[in-house]
Amino acid sequence: MVTRAVGLGVAAAIAVGGSAGLGVTPAQAADPVVVLKGDFWPGGTVLVDTTSGFPPSTYTVVWVIINPNTMEPTGQAGVGLSLTIPTSVPVGLPMAVIIQAPTGSGGVTNVARKDFVIAQPPSLTTGPLQITGNKWADQQVTAAVTANSFSPAAQSVTFEWYSGTGTSGTLLSTDASLAIPAKAAVGSKYTVVATGKLAGYADTPLSATITTVTGTLSAGNLTIEGLGYPGTGLGLQLSSQVTPAADSTTITWIIRLPSGGASSTTGGPVFPIPADAGAIGTQVSTSVVWTKEGYDNLSKTAGPKDIVQGSYTGGKVSVSGEASVGNQLTASLSEMTPTPTAVSYRWYRGSNASGTLVSEAASYTVPSGTATGTTYYVEATGGAPGFTSRTVSTTLTTKAGTLSGGSLSVSGTKQVGQTLTASLSATSPASSVSYAWYAGTATSGTALSSAATYTIGDAVAVGTQYTVVATAT
Repeated sequence: MVTRAVGLGVAAAIAVGGSAGLGVTPAQAADPVVVLKGDFWPGGTVLVDTTSGFPPSTYTVVWVIINPNTMEPTGQAGVGLSLTIPTSVPVGLPMAVIIQAPTGSGGVTNVARKDFVIAQPPSLTTGPLQITGNKWADQQVTAAVTANSFSPAAQSVTFEWYSGTGTSGTLLSTDASLAIPAKAAVGSKYTVVATGKLAGYADTPLSATITTVTGTLSAGNLTIEGLGYPGTGLGLQLSSQVTPAADSTTITWIIRLPSGGASSTTGGPVFPIPADAGAIGTQVSTSVVWTKEGYDNLSKTAGPKDIVQGSYTGGKVSVSGEASVGNQLTASLSEMTPTPTAVSYRWYRGSNASGTLVSEAASYTVPSGTATGTTYYVEATGGAPGFTSRTVSTTLTTKAGTLSGGSLSVSGTKQVGQTLTASLSATSPASSVSYAWYAGTATSGTALSSAATYTIGDAVAVGTQYTVVATAT
């Protein structure tokens, strides 16, 4: 009687090496009973149970592949009490073990045969699949196996993420993680399939489905920044930015007047404080709302910020121009914070404001007759509506000036009895001029005249040279 296992499905056949033509027919009822045990699938090990004493150690055990049409052996798969089924053997392939006894003539004879069919490998036992991360739009979720996900533990795991509730949707990712689309609607479903792999076991899928929910925007603390002075601006500052980035932002500024009235305005991230002393005492608050599709709105408030009397810091007075008689000096104010809207100047002759006030303009011309070494004290006062004015100062000392320009020329006929006239063109600044005439080519010669003109004597020889000097003071 031949005993056969039930096939669990046939995969594509592959060649298994061995000898053919064993001429074995199914065993008769009187044949010894062959008992097999083990794992009858690719990668499993099947062995002959010798507990009953059969077959004796002198017998030969041959494992063969069976032709499913003729049920006759077509090739040898192995020899010995056990066979490890190659992983390449297809499910559903019929095989048999043949027991051969030795004959007196040195040959063998078949005494028993046991047929079986390569079975489908067992699946891994599955448990829960862990998914972490925020399950809303524009976020990342990650699937992970735990110690209880596959039993026995899988040697490797692959992941596939699909849109929808099964694997018929669009394949979105083959990583453990999925980036949920930024525009994913609330209630969207995504399925992950984790496939556990272990030698001797069928690849075992384990799936889980997530449903997106309304997301949560997050951000740091909101504060109002700025000096709070009239004419300046107030800005907004977040200790950490909105995550993920919002689609839109609405900023409302709330103004509470000293009189008790209130108003609000929707605007940008900077609130301009009126450059008006009447703004002092006003309180400014803000309410900001961030929105993003698929997310709850995020709202934050800040303030109130008091509008106070402004004050300046720093400041420097610079004076340009040469501090000498006849020159114009110009004062300028810089480095004062914030920059004042109005600046006034005062010039004093002396080392401080107790001296003589000589000008209240930005520029001052040193008058003629001013002695070298005269000290001037210059003040610059910055101010604006709603600010306490601030005054800074500097001093300077006059020095001897430098005349520029002036060209000396001599007119007249250079002959005996004729009069020559020296002339110095205008200087800057204007000056008075004196002249001196000398005989010869230098001032070491005989002084002849201190006038602008000189008349050549009748007895002067031809070729006589004269020098004229013009001095501007």
